[in-house]
Order: sequence, then structure tokens, then C-alpha cells
Amino acid sequence: VATFTLAVLAGLGWAGLGLAARRWAGAAVVALAALESLGPPLRVHPVPPGLPPVYERLAGLPAGAVLELPPTLPEAMLWAARHGRQTANGIGAFAPPESLRLELAVRQHWFRGRHIVVDGSPPDRLLRERFGVRYLVLDTSRPVRRRLARALERSRGWRLLGEHGTRRLYELQPAGPWTPAGAVVQ
Repeated sequence: VATFTLAVLAGLGWAGLGLAARRWAGAAVVALAALESLGPPLRVHPVPPGLPPVYERLAGLPAGAVLELPPTLPEAMLWAARHGRQTANGIGAFAPPESLRLELAVRQHWFRGRHIVVDGSPPDRLLRERFGVRYLVLDTSRPVRRRLARALERSRGWRLLGEHGTRRLYELQPAGPWTPAGAVVQ
């Protein structure tokens, strides 16, 4: 619907230009559209069936929402569809404001700088209070993510459950009995 609406608005804008009345203008617009379509094709790469081993470890653990970092990792949505657990990942044309807030907080506080503080940081608070995340899968293939892994391992709020290749699985350590965000403990 959004793309169609933009196309209609573009057509109305084009018709309002004095240039549109010129005899060659229509052909020029069609030529520009054809030229735009000559760009490089989408890159497609094969994805093996099944799940990475870290998710096999996750399958044997109690229920709980999962966040894979970085939050906008394209494969995270594929793994979420395959493992079937609730996930905090998600990005697309229309992302919920809270997801964008989490992605920004992770980038600013966990993926920048030499000294990373996890406990009590804005991403840590968001994961606990707003998202109800219980598990964190971290891809440590880049140096900044390895620094975050070391910070998570020093943290009192997260516990390393396993490492499989470049992915590490952590569990959020609650202050009391674990409950999803918004749940009432009696």
C-alpha cells in the first residue's frame, strides 16, 4: 500500500511539472526507469537446512524469549522462523519503535568503545523491563562483539551457557525467580 501510494504521489508530482508536457519527457522517464532496473541483482546465498548448533543447545532449555546480536542480523529472522521461540529481533520496512530503541541502545552502549558495561546499561534494562528476553545469542565474529562477550562474561546479570563456533549463548540472570516482563510474582 505504501509503495502504491508513493507511486500515485510521484505521478501527480510529475504531471504538475511543466516539463511533463514536453514531447520527449515521457520517453526520458521510461528510459530512466529502465536504467534504474539495470543495477546489480540481489545477492542470494544458500543457507543450509536446520539451525546453527547454538540453537540446538537452546532447544533443551526452558522457554524464554531470545535476542540475537547484532539485532538486525538478517539470518536472525530465518533462525527465529526455524526454532519457533519468541524473539526480540526484527527489522523491516515498519519496525516497532521499541525495537528501534533497543537496536540504538545496543549500538551506542554495547558496540562502541573499549570499556563496555553491561549490568544496568540501557540495553540491559530494556531487555529486562520491556522485552522479557531470557536468552542472548551473540555472534562474536568481529572484535567489538568479542569485547561485548568478555563484558557479558564479567557481568553478574548474564551467564554463559555455551559457545558454538562464533556464536555464544547467554542466559539472563534474574534478581529473583525468572518471570517475563509484565508478569506478576505472587
